[in-house]
Amino acid sequence: MGQTAIISPQIIDSTAIGRNLITSVDAAAGRTVLEIEDASYTWTASHVFEGSIESSAYNFTANQDGQLNQPTLANSIYMRFNNSDVYRFNALDFWPVSTGTKNLGRSDHEWANVYSVAGAFSGTVTANAFVGDGSGLTNLPGGNPFDQDLNTTDSPSFVAGDFSGDVTADTIKSSSTAYIEPPSIKFIGSRGYLYGKDSDWALRYDHTNIDLQSNIRPQNDNDIDCGQDGLRWANVASVDGSFSGNLNVEAGGTQRVYGLGTEGDTDSHYLQSEWDGSFYRIGAKATGAGGNKSTMLDFGGSSRILVTSGEIRVYRYLRPSDTTIDIGRDANRFRTGYFSNVDSVDGDFSGTFTLSDVLNQTTDPAVAGQLWNDSGTIKISAG
Repeated sequence: MGQTAIISPQIIDSTAIGRNLITSVDAAAGRTVLEIEDASYTWTASHVFEGSIESSAYNFTANQDGQLNQPTLANSIYMRFNNSDVYRFNALDFWPVSTGTKNLGRSDHEWANVYSVAGAFSGTVTANAFVGDGSGLTNLPGGNPFDQDLNTTDSPSFVAGDFSGDVTADTIKSSSTAYIEPPSIKFIGSRGYLYGKDSDWALRYDHTNIDLQSNIRPQNDNDIDCGQDGLRWANVASVDGSFSGNLNVEAGGTQRVYGLGTEGDTDSHYLQSEWDGSFYRIGAKATGAGGNKSTMLDFGGSSRILVTSGEIRVYRYLRPSDTTIDIGRDANRFRTGYFSNVDSVDGDFSGTFTLSDVLNQTTDPAVAGQLWNDSGTIKISAG
């Protein structure tokens, strides 16, 4: 094999680095001359390496996928721009060095898809569509966390909702499938309707009235009040009423049974019971042209005592409970008494005592104790 001789003058005329490199005893001494081991070296031109370039920080292998190798898992690798650290990553994380200043993609260069197990955002999340029923979402804030209006063609399903503003709808419907039309709330014109089932509304309301097409009742017997002391209904109008307890009219109130008109009418007449401060009174009253009417006390459908403006008429005999009861008093006597038959222990008359039947009885009736007229002399029959 041919050899190239290096003539001594050539060595003498070469640079110091060249002489040292040529006279190096081995490769290690040569690398020391070139200062490429354990020291920084600046490459001023492009270089192609057919082998590997290895260090503790990176590893690029020829003809293979490039690699950056950080031998220690706890340490990070920095990416620098303009001699400033911009991004940092390690075996577990990739993050910008400064918070809130770097973007992932751009408005004119977007990623096609982003796949993530979890995400945390301290700012705004903007999207044109949200796919899925949201059943796995937790800890959503109140109000509208997506800051988005639902279109009129949307049919979203919610597990729960918290709204700080208005919810506008024509119908709020139950998810029940037990009926043709499930229970619902509808808003038609100026009215709201509550539907129990099918097409029959149970309650209808507007700003002045609440109308019912079903019974209203307490859930448990004798458990719920209708009004309360201090919050009373002004008037209750009813066809019938049934009370198993007390029907009370408090002081200052009255009970009225109308025969003509009703409360507040100009012309009326009625039976009223009340406490007037001194007596409990029951009597007929009237307003306007209604006219006072007579009052009758019945028993078993038969008249017993009639009270009119001119008389008190008795339809059965009167009797005391015992012989200690008087009719009238010494200072309060009946002006005139008309009797067909009187049973009494004693009698005291301050005026004329007229016995028309006695005067007409001119023969002894043969009834012990009965009076009879014997030619102008009043006698008592011995029987």
